[in-house]
Amino acid sequence: MRKQTTRKDIAYILDCFNEFEKNGIKYCVLRNADEIISGDLHDVDIAVDLKHSDQILKIIRRNGWRVVYSVWRDFGNVWTVVTSADEGEYLAHFDFQSYGWDGINLLSAETLLEDRQKIDGIYVASEPVQAVTMLFSRYLYHGYIKEKYRKFIHSIYQSKQHEVKKLMRFFLTTEFVNAIYEDVVSEERENIERECPVVRRTIRQVKKKSQKGRISKSIFYITRMTDPCGIILDVSQLDEPDYNHLKDVLPQQLNHLFTRDELSENAGGGIRTAMQGSLYNNKMCSQNAA
Repeated sequence: MRKQTTRKDIAYILDCFNEFEKNGIKYCVLRNADEIISGDLHDVDIAVDLKHSDQILKIIRRNGWRVVYSVWRDFGNVWTVVTSADEGEYLAHFDFQSYGWDGINLLSAETLLEDRQKIDGIYVASEPVQAVTMLFSRYLYHGYIKEKYRKFIHSIYQSKQHEVKKLMRFFLTTEFVNAIYEDVVSEERENIERECPVVRRTIRQVKKKSQKGRISKSIFYITRMTDPCGIILDVSQLDEPDYNHLKDVLPQQLNHLFTRDELSENAGGGIRTAMQGSLYNNKMCSQNAA
């Protein structure tokens, strides 16, 4: 039995899950399901068929909760929504997704939802799906495997070889599937991280994008340059004590929207999320080049 929670944001998230189920929207939490119950989470990563986005929006707007932040990321593979209640006192951060990277769909929602399990009233992705998505999430974007996931990844790769290899074959050649598998089981983390650029190139070759996909990606970039996601706080008018205080409290205030490593400063006197900062810098570089 799942223990009862008095936290309003956690109760709301669990209620949304119940409504998804009642409305026939298949979902599963991709990682950190235990943190939903404990309340120690930054966001909820949910595998779901994104064709249900309109229906999902109606559900997450129930009972006085409103959308304060909504953006499509990874060229349509991820839909990030932050909701709020009681004038911002409570926040909930959802990442509804299939599984992709750089605009390439690596694992379909159907694949992610396969063999999901219901644990303490929450549908959770199968252990092989969790292990593969945990391994590649930070790896493909940043070139490393997140520390907190390494023990779990190693355990599942050891115990469920057939399943994890089957998932990796959706976006990697057999040669790389076997090489990465052996490195994970042997705990040769440095070998995996060193080969990251080659793995990225291989994925692009295996999952060749159509002309339509390239056009969609270009449109997405242009949209984000003109209307960047993330938030910017103008702190240019603050004196040094107030500025230092803000830097201390800001991560605490935004911990349900962005993790600490997603906050950055810039020389122009502002604090921004890393996501928005990267897009902003790309935009400025393009303008300067012109």
